[in-house]
Amino acid sequence: MKNILLFHAIPRRYYFRDVLAAAQARGCRAGVVCDDAEAHNYRKQIASGAAHFLLPELSRTMDFEHSPDEVQRLLELVRAAERAAGMAQGRILLAGDRDWARGFGADCFHWFGTPLQRFALKDNRNPARLVLRAFSFLERVFETFQPDVLLGSSNCDPLNLCAWFLSKLRGIPFLSFRFSKINSGRGYWSDDPIMENRLCRERYAAKEAAGDAPSDQALAQVREFRDKPRTVAYILENWKKLAREDFFRAHRDMWSLAKDNLRYWRKGFQGRRPNPLPTKLAEVYRIALFKTLHARHYASLTPEQLRRMTYIYLPLHKEPELMLNYRSPLWHNQRHAIKYFSSMLPAGCTLLVREHRGNWGRRHGGWLRYVNSLPNVVLVEPFGSQFEYIKNAAAVLVDNGSTGWEGLLLDRPVISLADTFYDPVALTRRVRDPLTLDAAFMDALDKGPLYTPEERERRMALLAEADRETTMTADDIKNRPEATLDYIERVLRSWQGAA
Repeated sequence: MKNILLFHAIPRRYYFRDVLAAAQARGCRAGVVCDDAEAHNYRKQIASGAAHFLLPELSRTMDFEHSPDEVQRLLELVRAAERAAGMAQGRILLAGDRDWARGFGADCFHWFGTPLQRFALKDNRNPARLVLRAFSFLERVFETFQPDVLLGSSNCDPLNLCAWFLSKLRGIPFLSFRFSKINSGRGYWSDDPIMENRLCRERYAAKEAAGDAPSDQALAQVREFRDKPRTVAYILENWKKLAREDFFRAHRDMWSLAKDNLRYWRKGFQGRRPNPLPTKLAEVYRIALFKTLHARHYASLTPEQLRRMTYIYLPLHKEPELMLNYRSPLWHNQRHAIKYFSSMLPAGCTLLVREHRGNWGRRHGGWLRYVNSLPNVVLVEPFGSQFEYIKNAAAVLVDNGSTGWEGLLLDRPVISLADTFYDPVALTRRVRDPLTLDAAFMDALDKGPLYTPEERERRMALLAEADRETTMTADDIKNRPEATLDYIERVLRSWQGAA
């Protein structure tokens, strides 16, 4: 690992900065791809020789577009990367439905306007032009820096996904940092296409093959959750962040955005443009208004009411949601998904749909009225404990969300529609053919959870143990960047062996 290229992510800025500094201390050549507004986080690393690649404003025409031959060459590059990645360009566009391909989600959620959005909506051929521009930028970065490994918070941001496509063509590993959804506070780096902990899957499979019994600690962890369920730390922190983003705090944050726009103007409009202040401010008022106006569209049910219902529980994703669009594209339009699930319901059963907190104030009123008009659908507000909804459900329905893991821990039958981090335990009814969903519903209602309680507990405890053995501690993540480098080296050795 000689040349490390990092794709900046705001939520991980300090962690990524420290990892980059530790890599330089080991003699690695470092590079960072980020906005000018975020470059100050890496000023010491850049002063020590780290390369800084300024993110481009993709809504602007690039030089290559004046040459038909160069356009064709880049198109062939994208096609070659598609074959190497085993995915088509459309997956990149779907991952960018908030701006790169705004048409995908324009009727589903409100989002503040950007130049990129306007460019994408002006001509439905423009989203494909954005992919060519991203590849043109990334090809220059790759050729200039010659990375041995790419690091990022995820590979499903549309620009990062372009980089992942190109990395597959070039044979370069792209590692994403994720927090564990099994052991709170722990994290891992993944070379897996859908960013799951491959080392954990391999460790679990080895334990099963060897006939290992889970430790007392892992068994206690599973039993404790059943008695006192709780949300993992990083999801809980995200919820707290949403709660802190109130009306007055949002106005204070506008000052920071105003400074970013002023810096952008002073530096001659170089690189990617910051979010426009007027449309971002308008969003603050729109959300505040819709939170009040749209509350009437949501039901609020007590535990007693839930116990009297026979329902299948469906928790919604935040929308737009990169992980949903990238990992479960068949169900990325949640309005369509709810409609389809409603059409598969057995007699006497309700589909209880719980809104995500991140969507509060972002929905179209027509979206809410439409969902509430669907047969046997109840749309409930996103606040309060999700565990009451899970514990009283006849079955839990998820695409790839962590609620499925919580449903298993709480002894509920779970139906999964896409690959999940808890697939190794094989305790969900995995539906990949949508035409069989109604049969899966009836089977779950009639037969309940798969396997015996003892076998379910054993498998979940074994997975919790495998996850703990293949993740970094919270202290490693916060205070020991050299431990991160050791972990990355471990993943890379495993990746090279698999390759």
